[in-house]
Amino acid sequence: MLIPFTLSCTVQDATPPLPARPQVLPEVPELELAANIWRDAVVKVPAKAKGEPAIKPAAMLSEDEALMVTSSEMRPTFYSYDLRTGGVHALGTAPKWAECSLCFEIMSVATSETRIVWSAGVYRSEPWNAGKRHMELWTMPRSGGEMRLVTWLTGHGEVPFEDKLSIVGDDVVWYGDRHAYRVPMGGGPVQRLPSAAQTAPTAVRELDGTQCGREWCVGMPPTRLYELTKLVVLRKDGTERREVVASYGGPLMNDRFGLFGGRMLMTTRR
Repeated sequence: MLIPFTLSCTVQDATPPLPARPQVLPEVPELELAANIWRDAVVKVPAKAKGEPAIKPAAMLSEDEALMVTSSEMRPTFYSYDLRTGGVHALGTAPKWAECSLCFEIMSVATSETRIVWSAGVYRSEPWNAGKRHMELWTMPRSGGEMRLVTWLTGHGEVPFEDKLSIVGDDVVWYGDRHAYRVPMGGGPVQRLPSAAQTAPTAVRELDGTQCGREWCVGMPPTRLYELTKLVVLRKDGTERREVVASYGGPLMNDRFGLFGGRMLMTTRR
């Protein structure tokens, strides 16, 4: 005998409900000019040194010394500019073959106590590279001296839209194409790191997109609806933690200055 019966069930959505939209949304704070809050945070550098070509800032070498570089329209030369005395002196010049218009463009610069490293977008019409651009990693002593090519960072025709460098011990950590790489400054194979989270110190791994300099790290905490986006700045050991209303930012320049921007309010449509 067949006995007909009907099964019924109720499907419940396990997704937690979105938070209710508050009656008053948070306002983006009005930020004062850096020069009004911290006079030493803003410095003036010359656009052209006496008897030298046009130069532009590339990084800070110390609290009182800025690293300057010539434009990409000529063979690049690094200069040191003393913020106290106004003195300028050359640190080093790229090899003769780099003397060409827009074929050797310095893109990202990092410094440590002993070294200067930078990435360069290179374009040269040599038969073996078929006229395609690529990225190279260069280094030189911080006190000045010979500029030396360390290695290629990309293959032919590969130039990331953005790239970032930081120095970790005797290695350069390079971020490009959504991945992180470790490159020995003394030469050697490029090692792709598993993920940005795994390369960050344990104390800051709960943050997204963490990037660290010598002592300080910058990362983003999980975003929440109807709240302003924030960045967290803290030391590698997790101390001296503070929040900044911003949506993007890189490692602190010379472990002193932060360049943040793009405040946003996380919201949604119902």
